[in-house]
Amino acid sequence: MDFKIEYTWDGFPVKHEPVFVRLNPGDGGVVMEVSAPFFNDPPAPLGEPGKPFNELWDYEVVEAFFLNDITEQYLEVELCPHGQHLVLLLSGRRNVWKELALSFRVSREETKWEGKAYLPWSYFPPKVTKFNSFAIHGSKDKRNYEALYPVPQHELQQGQKPDFWTIEFTAWENLPVLHRLVSLKFKSGIQGLLMEVNAFFDDLPTPPEYADQPRDGPWEYEDWGLDELMKPVIQYSMKKLRSDKCDLKPFPCVF
Repeated sequence: MDFKIEYTWDGFPVKHEPVFVRLNPGDGGVVMEVSAPFFNDPPAPLGEPGKPFNELWDYEVVEAFFLNDITEQYLEVELCPHGQHLVLLLSGRRNVWKELALSFRVSREETKWEGKAYLPWSYFPPKVTKFNSFAIHGSKDKRNYEALYPVPQHELQQGQKPDFWTIEFTAWENLPVLHRLVSLKFKSGIQGLLMEVNAFFDDLPTPPEYADQPRDGPWEYEDWGLDELMKPVIQYSMKKLRSDKCDLKPFPCVF
């Protein structure tokens, strides 16, 4: 999966070659590759290259965030062109749970740098639902914050400054998922509504009960469910089915 960071955090086009981020899922984890302009501003952190460095976000850095928006657990990955890195697993708003080791290699030229990091699956929170990536460089009043998925400009407030809590969790709404989309169809049947689902299969552990049996709490496993967002779809489907003069009788939708 390839991504280009082409906008500032508030939705304006960047004025340089965009930062390129690639995610390659494998059997044991994800390889994250970065290809980016090298600004050398601010200067390199004082930490040893190849080692974690606290508060790396104050330097030149490319970041990736992987979020479960139900539990608010998220993995934060920060890569620096000078070789330092920072990988944090957080639970809730800026609540660091643990710092994680990282295998990270970097090569740097005068105006460009490339990095490659390996992220084991065990580093990720269960059921990642959202993703964003950021690039930061510059010093003081020339500090630049760039985002793969920026805050929509119509949501900006006058005088708003970049706040990475807002960017991480609010600006990710309505963004594309990172797998094949779920397809859903409703058809009229003899005795009711026929629902067909064609979905991405993540092969997560199977519930202990037998298949074709009801189970309490299926949301703890891989599943698909109707929620408040689906009400308009159901209502439209019911209206269309009734307009087609089918034999299906209306029934109350309970969510």
